[in-house]
Amino acid sequence: MYFNYDKNAIADFEFVKAFYLRTKNIINEEDFQNTIFNLELEDVDEERLCRSGLMEYKNSRLCISQFGIDTVEHFSIVCDKCGEIIFLNIFSPKNTCPKCGKIITPEYESTLCKDASFRGYRNTMI
Repeated sequence: MYFNYDKNAIADFEFVKAFYLRTKNIINEEDFQNTIFNLELEDVDEERLCRSGLMEYKNSRLCISQFGIDTVEHFSIVCDKCGEIIFLNIFSPKNTCPKCGKIITPEYESTLCKDASFRGYRNTMI
């Protein structure tokens, strides 16, 4: 199993996930702000996220695009230990269930290149 460990891509996707969770009313505005505050925003490249199609500007405000919503939902799984929905970070080599702490190691590889294109993507998640 190969993972492209890119801390900037991981931070980028955590940023996208925060927008998703707020858009779907899974977290409130305060939780959203706390999530964004805890990210190392110097590692988040909003321009790259817009070029990739995960984020977009609407009325001069940054928001998640439909592609971003679809991507987050596609990589959501239910923890087989506790039943919690886990929104995986597609660029991270492991994810943790927020409820029970189970470590999830999905089998996929994703790369978000500097030109904002996805490369080397292979979905073999089971």
